[in-house]
Amino acid sequence: MDFNYTLTEKDLFNFHKKYILTSIKFNKFLIENFLILGLFFLIMFIFISSEFQIYVIVAFVESFLILFLLRKRWYLNCLKRKKFKNLHLYYNLKYIFTETNLKIDKKGILLETIFNKKIIKWKYINDLYIIDNNVLIRSFSDYNILIPASAINSNDDLQNLIKIFKENSSKYPQYSYPKDIEFI
Repeated sequence: MDFNYTLTEKDLFNFHKKYILTSIKFNKFLIENFLILGLFFLIMFIFISSEFQIYVIVAFVESFLILFLLRKRWYLNCLKRKKFKNLHLYYNLKYIFTETNLKIDKKGILLETIFNKKIIKWKYINDLYIIDNNVLIRSFSDYNILIPASAINSNDDLQNLIKIFKENSSKYPQYSYPKDIEFI
């Protein structure tokens, strides 16, 4: 089974943007930011005179509410600025935004781009996710393969892919976004 596609940064970001808010990374980001905010206001509360402490409490509640209401937008902006801005600089990710030929057979998955040719054997496949007809294949190495829905021609191709995975790796597809995904 062959898939030929070129993944764009926009496609990759839009795919992850839709589901990343359920990930462990997002929850860790929220906890860290709420703790920093709370620590900052606690220090202010301790060192400010008692007549202004009510203002510190009001400012803390307002800041907490603003952070809570804008948490999704704030996280996505941080992700876009920090991760996606320099995405093409990561050596192991050079293959992502080039024309990709993906061949899946009995030996494993052959990932072929202009930068490299990599064979991932079935025993190194961690899991398979199918999310809105996008296929995410995670391996134990540093290769996470995203096959966009536009590269899958029909539902029969998707069913054949699932069948090949069941036969060769005994992996059954999961239909939700992986919570423990390390984006980069």
